[in-house]
Amino acid sequence: MKTVFIILLLVVTAVLTGLFYLGKSSRSGSPAGLVDGKLASCDDFTNCVCSEYKQALNYIQPISHLELTETDISDIAQIVRSTGGSIHSQTDDYLSAIYESRLFGFVDDLEVRVDIQQKMIHFRSSSRVGKNDLGVNRQRVEQLKQLLSDQLDNN
Repeated sequence: MKTVFIILLLVVTAVLTGLFYLGKSSRSGSPAGLVDGKLASCDDFTNCVCSEYKQALNYIQPISHLELTETDISDIAQIVRSTGGSIHSQTDDYLSAIYESRLFGFVDDLEVRVDIQQKMIHFRSSSRVGKNDLGVNRQRVEQLKQLLSDQLDNN
């Protein structure tokens, strides 16, 4: 019984150490950025969602809105901050932010591109490490879309 407990303790310690290491290693890096004026596509992992490309696994709907202006990116930045994001960079039509998990410090990147011509707001949210995020990035974008839609509808 004592041996089982020691083995279990060693396994738990190894797992926790590994998670802390992955969290720390996710702090290096930066958002993918724009590629030919669009958000980068996702890899074939479930730790990323993007509205620019209709990949079945990673696709998420953009927001279509008829009354977009260049100032909307500031509204988006305000919503991102209110949901715990830290702005990494911002231009008139693009915003990147990072979110850090409380427990192990995992870093996720959020990117938003406002397409004035198509009257759409595109999103990309991705984990920096791992292949599965348990749906966290999809939930984050859905929450942002809902908050932004509510704000745009009230204006």
